[in-house]
Amino acid sequence: MPLSDPAPRRAVHRRLVETQAYRRDDGLWDVEAHLRDTKAFDMQDFRRGTIPAGGPIHDMWVRVTIDTGLVVRAVESSSDAAPFVPCAARSDEFAALIGMPMASGWRRRVHEIFGGRNSCTHLVSLFEPIATTAYQALCGGDDPLGEDPLAASVHQVQKPFFVDGCRVWREDGETVAMVFPDAAWRAKASA
Repeated sequence: MPLSDPAPRRAVHRRLVETQAYRRDDGLWDVEAHLRDTKAFDMQDFRRGTIPAGGPIHDMWVRVTIDTGLVVRAVESSSDAAPFVPCAARSDEFAALIGMPMASGWRRRVHEIFGGRNSCTHLVSLFEPIATTAYQALCGGDDPLGEDPLAASVHQVQKPFFVDGCRVWREDGETVAMVFPDAAWRAKASA
């Protein structure tokens, strides 16, 4: 169901955040996020002059390379447009994430290291949708082109990382019982 009809209004600011996951030929995964802020009117920027309506105020990228265990193997960031010089990302700015798993507490750990005055808030904000995109990409298993990735044999022996990640995938819930009725890990958990 769509949102209700809005009150009369006019557009002012637009933020687009787009994420994409890629399966690499070397067995790793790249998850990229792109943030772009624009105004619906010409805006004066004290450093760049006039930014025309629809022109980028922020235009920033983050790429995180992970393995199938959701462990970060590389991180890269870029700022194509930013209002201030310190906004521009250094290519190694997020190197402290290398070796860290994208597991429970990921968002908190990223904010502890890079939150507030430690980094660019816009770049840091991209790590949450990167994690959820990684989960969506990898929940299909190692072969995303398979017929039924949730029924993959690895999921029958090993509890999938997404179980207990939300209310639908509660280990003791209806969905898990339906999708993994005979999984060995379910028998161990209920014993």
